[in-house]
Amino acid sequence: MFRKDKLHTSFRGKQRILTPGIQSEVPPFFANYLWNYIDALSLETYSLAHLLHFQIEKADGLCYINFSQEAPHQKEQFSLRLFEDDLLPNEILVVNSRYEQKMILPEEYQM
Repeated sequence: MFRKDKLHTSFRGKQRILTPGIQSEVPPFFANYLWNYIDALSLETYSLAHLLHFQIEKADGLCYINFSQEAPHQKEQFSLRLFEDDLLPNEILVVNSRYEQKMILPEEYQM
C-alpha cells in the first residue's frame, strides 16, 4: 500500500505523501482509513479545502475522529473501534494542492 519513496498514487491521480512524523506515529491502517474518508468526501462532490483537520480522541476502545475544514465550512464526527491500543496523535492535518495531498502532523506544518 505504501511505497518506500513515501508517495502513493491515489484517487483522481493526485500523489499522496506521508511525512516522516506520520510514518512514525500513525499505523498504516489508520492513514488508509483517513485517505478513504477523504476519497468518500470527494465522491460525494464535497469541495475539499486546502487544509483538512482531524482531531483524534480515544476512549474505551473507540477512536473518535472530528473532521473539520474552514472554507467551505464543514464538520463531521465519526468513530471506529480499535482492535489494539494503538498510539495515535491527537491531531492530523492533510494539505491539499492541485497535484498532491500531504498527511502531516501539526508540528510539521509550515504555511
